[in-house]
Amino acid sequence: MRSTTSGMVVATLAAACLAIPTASAQQQGPVTRESNVQKVQPSPEAKERLGQEIALSEVPPKVMQTAQRELKVAVTRAEKMMVYTQPVYELTGQDATGQELKVKVNDDGTVMPSGTERR
Repeated sequence: MRSTTSGMVVATLAAACLAIPTASAQQQGPVTRESNVQKVQPSPEAKERLGQEIALSEVPPKVMQTAQRELKVAVTRAEKMMVYTQPVYELTGQDATGQELKVKVNDDGTVMPSGTERR
């Protein structure tokens, strides 16, 4: 009977210890990933590499002619980006069904190896 009573006391104490939250757990509060996130603005060089929308009038005629020949639709949007220090233009148009078409053209008028995309 004595061993049963001491076993119950030990079990009760263990349960009480597990049920009591520690002071450090109460002070920490919830951990969020957002507290470690920094918002960084890209440099002008990075923006140029990523591509920026430009006016259609800024696209060189040779590039525009190639894009219209490849897309077979009117160009509605243009982006200029840098690829290995070479200007590249991504030109976009829409076909009759509303499907978006894109082509990437070097500034010398040649189509980039990625070719024409349908989205």
